[in-house]
Amino acid sequence: MRPLASWLAWSAKRARREGQAVDSRLRGNDGGRLTTVLALDVGDRRIGVAASDPTGTLASPLTTIERTDEASDIESVQHLVLEHEATEIVVGMPFSLSGRRGCQARKVEEFTQALSGHTAIPVISVDERLSSVEAERMIRASGKRPSREKPLVDAVAAAVILQSYLDSSGGSG
Repeated sequence: MRPLASWLAWSAKRARREGQAVDSRLRGNDGGRLTTVLALDVGDRRIGVAASDPTGTLASPLTTIERTDEASDIESVQHLVLEHEATEIVVGMPFSLSGRRGCQARKVEEFTQALSGHTAIPVISVDERLSSVEAERMIRASGKRPSREKPLVDAVAAAVILQSYLDSSGGSG
């Protein structure tokens, strides 16, 4: 594992290479602190969770929350926010391929609103179309079977959602 100073230097070189402002990539939302963004892939049975690195460059699968009831689910997310000192939560919104909001999108929207009411950090909804398909493709490429790795699919789908968010202009950096 790289020491933090060399890792930050590597991140700055990558940001320069990609034409991004180095200062904004290494500075958090508060102007000086590095920050972490969490992403959620909310399903009926599980919530896949991913986290960014402190510079907001890379997303990684973190864990899966087995759903019980809304209050417990929100408490689990709050615990992860505190543990990882997250400054934002990104929630994947499962629009249909035509862009319409279906039954699942309405459920996720209700959860997102409830979560927003219980946290002081921003909760942002983003389009997550095909994130699970991409997650399954990535898991297959690693030699595993997605049908036997459902919790992993959910966490990797959250990472796909988060990486897309970080790569867009909406990321923390």
